[in-house]
Amino acid sequence: MSTSFIKMSKDVQTSNRVDFVFASRPLQTRHRFDGGEIVIGFDRIDFWIDRSDLPHALLSFVDRGLLVVISTNAMKYNARFKMKLSIPRVKRSTLKKIVAALGHEVAVSIVYVEVFFDVTVERLDVWSDIKSELLTSLKMRCQRQPATDYKSTWYFGRRRLSKTKSSHVVAIYDDKPRKAFADARQIDSRKRARRCLHIEWRTTGSNNLARIGIRTFQDLLDFDHLAFWNRDARMYRRPPKITVGQALREIKGKTNEVSKSALRALANRWVHRYSCDGKFVMHNALLETPKLARKLKSVPFSAWWSEKLNRPRKSEKAG
Repeated sequence: MSTSFIKMSKDVQTSNRVDFVFASRPLQTRHRFDGGEIVIGFDRIDFWIDRSDLPHALLSFVDRGLLVVISTNAMKYNARFKMKLSIPRVKRSTLKKIVAALGHEVAVSIVYVEVFFDVTVERLDVWSDIKSELLTSLKMRCQRQPATDYKSTWYFGRRRLSKTKSSHVVAIYDDKPRKAFADARQIDSRKRARRCLHIEWRTTGSNNLARIGIRTFQDLLDFDHLAFWNRDARMYRRPPKITVGQALREIKGKTNEVSKSALRALANRWVHRYSCDGKFVMHNALLETPKLARKLKSVPFSAWWSEKLNRPRKSEKAG
């Protein structure tokens, strides 16, 4: 298995805490916590090469399903690139071997990448409201389209733009735990139900990829996943309703005093306006009231997950 594990201190290893102390920018990172695990990495990489025939050194990767030929027609508007390939279920060892097989003579243009953040949970008390809590706190940076729910998948950004993909789209949905990262020796003998929340950032186009720091295969190998998610996925704490109501009044320039019940009512209307099927969506709320973000306390993406996954069990709270 090519997964690089998070380095943990001796104290962290013997506890149930989730501490995001990463090794030197691994391509894939896994960390186990009480009743589940977190996996971060790349789901898929699409790229073009300036060859009309598949290089002989890549044939074995295609035969084993580690590399897929998507198109043998030349790239539109750039006839230099003649074949489009895709690496599914990316592993560091596979990527390094493919890069070595391409050598220095084959020109490459990376055009599509899926960056993922998976949370696999076995504790029902954690899983039951984890997606709602995520939507209540999450604001995606540089996403000017409202989040929408389509067939149980939440999309941040347009799913499609004409017949092509949007430049940046974030998808959040329930998924099956990753078999590629299963460790048979650590699976509970009782075979508890495992649920996975899949968060996926899809970027299309070489220029858009360059904006998130990806131009070459070496950039993929050096990609700092933690910095990426902490920069582009911002988490906000929603304060008490009275505080929200007061902040909304200040944004509108209103300074006269009103009752606490009036402030709560104003906050309730704000929450209701930006809720979908009973779920409040922070991203949509801050799109229309961006000044409110300055009055909310923000938390790094990794710190937010650490808090949620470190919550004590109900039995522990009772004790």
